[in-house]
Amino acid sequence: MNNYRIGKYLKRERKNRQLNQKQFLHGVLSISQYSRIENEEQDIRMMDFIQIMYLNKIDFIRFFDQFQNDNGININSKNKEEKILEKLAQLFYDQDLVRIKEMKEEVLDKKTLALKWKLIIAILEGNLNSLDNKFKIEFSEELNKSDNWTEDKDFLQLFSSSMQLFNIERLNIYMKKILLKYRDNINKENFEVQRRIASIGINYLAATYNQTNKSLFNEVILLLNNLSENPDLLMYKMLRLYFIYLKEGKKQQLEEILTILKEAGYSRFINNLPKNL
Repeated sequence: MNNYRIGKYLKRERKNRQLNQKQFLHGVLSISQYSRIENEEQDIRMMDFIQIMYLNKIDFIRFFDQFQNDNGININSKNKEEKILEKLAQLFYDQDLVRIKEMKEEVLDKKTLALKWKLIIAILEGNLNSLDNKFKIEFSEELNKSDNWTEDKDFLQLFSSSMQLFNIERLNIYMKKILLKYRDNINKENFEVQRRIASIGINYLAATYNQTNKSLFNEVILLLNNLSENPDLLMYKMLRLYFIYLKEGKKQQLEEILTILKEAGYSRFINNLPKNL
């Protein structure tokens, strides 16, 4: 994971459970190798880390909250618009159509918010075809009005949520530009940019997996691989592995990831992932 400090927090979890290293590892790693990890002398592979967390029933959110607090990581400074977008995203995940519709007054004063709000309602109602040409024209204009749209937060947020509106050819045009901008240097961007681009990458893989045209699959996988080893980006790293295993037909590894996601409370999210090997 390229963050040796993780070992200290794993050691804390083990001590809190009054377990020796052998008991804590459940055979995932050798004791000698794990000792180096606890002593912050060696990195830990992400899948080994996930297995240890899962087998010891360690709360991922609590674990990383503690990591952030101790290391001075603060990702909670958000403006009003970002908070509204977060609220929309959570209600979208919860499929809470009633509360989303109640947000009408909150979004009307910002065109990009209003467009995203209308789009989310159409998706939840299973009624994307109901979006008229006026909406699609406004949507396209909003996406394309920025000269540097690959750096435009509003565009990227809209693009991430709107992939179902585009055919594969149009989707690939946009995605190629994002890959050109971010693929090889995504880890140099700040956390919010990395999170936003990673979300686009995962949504692209999910939206296009069943398409015959998978020309950008490997490039998007590389983009996700190049994310910083920030614990808050762990979900995107895990989903990167999910799509690799899906393509390679590795059923056992897929089931392990799905089980971890379900145990972590992401049952609804799992329903939206492609699963056909």
